[in-house]
Formats: sequence, C-alpha cells, structure tokens
Amino acid sequence: MIPALLAGCTFVLKPSEVTPINAYLLTEAVHASGLPPGVFNMVCGTGPKVGEVLATHPLVDMVSFTGSTGVGKHLHMLGSSTVKRVRSELGGRSAIVVLPDATAEQIEMMATHVLGNSGQSCDALGRMLAPASRYEEIVQIARDAFEKVQVVEASNEAAKTGDIGP
Repeated sequence: MIPALLAGCTFVLKPSEVTPINAYLLTEAVHASGLPPGVFNMVCGTGPKVGEVLATHPLVDMVSFTGSTGVGKHLHMLGSSTVKRVRSELGGRSAIVVLPDATAEQIEMMATHVLGNSGQSCDALGRMLAPASRYEEIVQIARDAFEKVQVVEASNEAAKTGDIGP
C-alpha cells in the first residue's frame, strides 16, 4: 500500500472475506490520517465476485495478491486479459533474516514469532535465514525457546503469553 501511495497512485484494498475486521481497522486509521477521499478505498466480498472484477477491470492497472498458489495463478490469468501487472506472494512462509550481530534475546523473539495465534497468521515466520557461522548457536537458542512453550487450553489460568492452544 505505502509504495503505491508514495508513487501517487490510488489504492483499493480487498481483504479476505474470512478476516475483514483488520482491514476495517486499517481503513479507519488511513481515513483518520487525512488522505483525500478516494485515494485509499476498500471493497469487501468474496474473491470470485470482487477479486475477479478487480483483476479484469480495465481501469485497474495493477493487482497485488497474497494467498494460495491456485488463486494466484487464476488472478495472473485474468489479469493477462487487460495486460495488467499482477504481483503475488503465493503459499510461502515468511522468512526473517538474522543479522550477524543479533542478540540471543532477539533470536528467541524471532523463533517464537511463528507461535502467535497458534501459527495461523499470514505473517507467521516459517524460516530463519542466518549466518552459517552462528548456525549451531541459533538452532540451540530456538530449541530452548520452543521447549519453554506449553500447549494449554485458553481457559487455563496457568496459561501465559507464549503458550499455545491445542
């Protein structure tokens, strides 16, 4: 979104129909920031209904999609009918780069990020790209961090931040 706005383009957000509340909150924040009306827009609906219209509409110059490989392929095919750019992030797990000077505390935080929302977040980290010279150390820090995590019911009063549900 930010690169599009910085380039002077308008922006249309079509959130997942399964999880639109975050998009509503983002839209409220963007509108509160004072952007002129029409610069940032949100449309809701299912992918087959709304997403396909965006991918084929002649006034939409570019589509950026994050999601499944199958849907991404479909959007690329649809976008080709109007020779529009389609950029996609398909089915991968986010990677994080561990810099050579990362502290043990930072590495632990990176390793356990994947556990947020029981690992069911689109931004959940799935890979760590680390300097080969620190590989063993980083694996040990991550192992120690994961061994501290408990699988507990959310209603368990002993549950603490970092624990995950079954």
